[in-house]
Amino acid sequence: MDTSRTLRILLLEPDVLRAQVLQEMLHGLEADCALAGTGSEGLWKLCAGHYDVVVIAETLPDMKGAMAARVIREGGAGQPVLLGMAHDGQGREAFLAAGTDDVMPALPDLDAWTACLRRIDPRIDGHHALDMAALEAWRDYQGPETYQAVVSDYLEAGASAMARLRQEIARADAKGAARTARVFGNHSRVVGAGALSRACEDLESAFLRRDLKAASGHLLRVQDDWLRVRSALAPQPYRMAG
Repeated sequence: MDTSRTLRILLLEPDVLRAQVLQEMLHGLEADCALAGTGSEGLWKLCAGHYDVVVIAETLPDMKGAMAARVIREGGAGQPVLLGMAHDGQGREAFLAAGTDDVMPALPDLDAWTACLRRIDPRIDGHHALDMAALEAWRDYQGPETYQAVVSDYLEAGASAMARLRQEIARADAKGAARTARVFGNHSRVVGAGALSRACEDLESAFLRRDLKAASGHLLRVQDDWLRVRSALAPQPYRMAG
């Protein structure tokens, strides 16, 4: 398989907001993601274009996800077909019998989706909360005390930023939320949290456009990435180089 080519995913998902969030999440994994809202639209796109993986919602407006998978398989398509399940484990065997290669949560669970996609395609390299090489170099350059102080300040400021974002959104303060997202993104970039920084930039842009639907999706990304960054940073002790 040519691992230099970007993974192309066709996502059949009728819920517009969920589709946008999943698309953003997959973009974060450096995959291209095309959307289809119905089974028939998805089948048409699959015939008209090339996709490496097909991901199907459990229920579509015009057919069940298992039926769409069966039609794809009966049509001779050879790419992996994954199905997003709304209920943990219920009906898994039936979905696999319909021709799906694997099942995963319908909701945007980054760890579960990454693990599933990595099992079927090596181009999914996983989601890294932090640029660990840059962080190691920065720690060794700054020294243990400065490093720990900056990390502690960042974690405290990050928790405050998340709380402030929720308050500003509750007050419909788009300008304030955009400002908070910008500052939080800049601080995140300093500690090597590139994905979180990019999510903050997208959130800021959505607020400045007053696009609340897009902002909702980006906010989910920010919250998810923040939890990963916080988990990755908090337990790390300083280690001397060499």
